[in-house]
Amino acid sequence: TNLWGLKPDLVTLGKGLGTGVPFAAYGMTEQLARVFEANSRPPSPIEDGSAAIVTGGTTFASALVLAAARAALEECLTAEGYARVDLLGIRLAEGLEAIFARRGLDWCAPLIGGRCGWVLGPEFPRNTEESAATMDIFFSNTRRVFMANRGIWEALDTAGPACSFAHSEADVDLYLEVSEEFVALTTTPS
Repeated sequence: TNLWGLKPDLVTLGKGLGTGVPFAAYGMTEQLARVFEANSRPPSPIEDGSAAIVTGGTTFASALVLAAARAALEECLTAEGYARVDLLGIRLAEGLEAIFARRGLDWCAPLIGGRCGWVLGPEFPRNTEESAATMDIFFSNTRRVFMANRGIWEALDTAGPACSFAHSEADVDLYLEVSEEFVALTTTPS
């Protein structure tokens, strides 16, 4: 939200913020908080059959998860930390595009912060239809297996690589080295 100057009424946080521990949190305006409080306090409106806002769950109000999330926010997920991850993302995207260019492939690498990708086409997709046209799931899954056999994990076949706060330039360089090897084995130079 800071990067794009957004001022949302409601923010939800989860997953990675808890540093591997299941986590979820809400942040909201005072006005919205009053609506939540009025419709979710015990005794719950749901008990008398009226509408209610349910915000609880497995990850709700655990002291351990809140401590892990606070540590992540204060020690890792800082402006400086994000700036470092963003630079790693740029290194990754530029490296992939250089590999594609050396091979004569008309592909590009999208970049959002530390997340990058493989677009098997000359332009970034603008919608789901265009995105599907630039994907080859067999190619992506083959790449994922190739990477995994060399100690690199890509979680999703449709997402591509992402730099985390734990990654270094050496990690990005290894990914690029293995990517170049994969591209050389699976494509014909043009």
